[in-house]
Amino acid sequence: MAVFSSLTPVFVAVLCVIIGFLFKNSRRKETRSKQKLSDQTARPWVDEDLQDDTEISSKHNEEENLLHIPYTQTQYSASEMLERSEKFYSLMNLRRSVRFISPDPVPKEVIDNVIRTAGTAPSGAHTEPWTFVVVSDVDVKHKIREIVEEEEEINYKQRMGDKWVHDLKKLRTDWVKEYLDVAPYLILVFKQTYGVLPSGKKRTHYYNEISVSISCGILLAALQNVGLVTVTTTPLNCGPQLRSLLQRPANEKLLMLLPVGYPASDAKVPDLKRKDLNEIMPVEMSCSLEKVLGDARTLLERLKEHDTAAESLIEQSGVLSQKIHSMKEYTEESTEYQELSRYKPHEVQSQLERICEMGQVMRQAVQMDDKRYCSVKERLAQLEIENKELRGLLSISNTSVRPQREETNPAAKSPEKHESS
Repeated sequence: MAVFSSLTPVFVAVLCVIIGFLFKNSRRKETRSKQKLSDQTARPWVDEDLQDDTEISSKHNEEENLLHIPYTQTQYSASEMLERSEKFYSLMNLRRSVRFISPDPVPKEVIDNVIRTAGTAPSGAHTEPWTFVVVSDVDVKHKIREIVEEEEEINYKQRMGDKWVHDLKKLRTDWVKEYLDVAPYLILVFKQTYGVLPSGKKRTHYYNEISVSISCGILLAALQNVGLVTVTTTPLNCGPQLRSLLQRPANEKLLMLLPVGYPASDAKVPDLKRKDLNEIMPVEMSCSLEKVLGDARTLLERLKEHDTAAESLIEQSGVLSQKIHSMKEYTEESTEYQELSRYKPHEVQSQLERICEMGQVMRQAVQMDDKRYCSVKERLAQLEIENKELRGLLSISNTSVRPQREETNPAAKSPEKHESS
């Protein structure tokens, strides 16, 4: 009991130290969480691809002083640009997804240049978040086929919906991928979800999937340019196994698998039609100086047409008013003759009755002309309103032309543009 009583103050002291440490640690965590929450409030992110939790290193400081050099680009005349654009469209319009690939060998130097071309794609902050794995080994290609076909069979039978499978029937495709064995090369495109600095810390790769997708598009164009064919495949649930097979790091995820080679002699493709330009570009918005001037000319022509139409209607209304006035005078005279006929002989009476009938017919004609005259006046009023609106639009176009001309002034300074590589 004496020993226990002597150790009690020590236990109490140790316990107090532990409680104090835990309290201090909890306060520190709370402060950090509040600071992190305030940082998120100060800089709210709307895209997780842009969230950057990496530290600024000396390498980042060096990149801030990156040398900028003059840029030159070959400029073509309008006719040359049109010719080159038509030729390139004709070349790319022949591109098809080909599932029948020849085993004939392809020069490795061509594949290297094609991938170099794909590597010229722009990327977020120039992180270049892509990895291209080229497989030509027969055994590795066959292992890739086994992995893909095993997962694809499950996809077709279980994972994919009935609508998806139904839509693929017209393409005559299923889980059997014979071309993975036959094609001389398989190109597997991996996206790097993040980079690794020499210190081992992570480096954010902004918009990594979009950047790699752009690179894949350039890769397809480069393959078409050298006369090779491929079919874009995105094998579902095969990424982890293929990454392990090819010994790729954990920060890389499979985005696309491309069998590459010459088309087989008996290759066939579905007779598909591409959308028309009006369907893929339904709206074209431009506000050039020429367009503004063209719109102004069109407005002036419409104003002249409306002015001419208004003058014509005014002339027609004047003629109608004269006819109505003369008809009214004639009806008044016929009424006077009818009053006088009471005192004329019987022979004159019959003639006056005919005149009265003619007067009645002319009264009806006068009423019809009155209605037409009113409609003409309403049309004139409507034209006046349209003229006011058109003149207002013309004044707006004139005001927009002035800043356009000021911008085209060679003495004006244009702001420096910054583009991502």
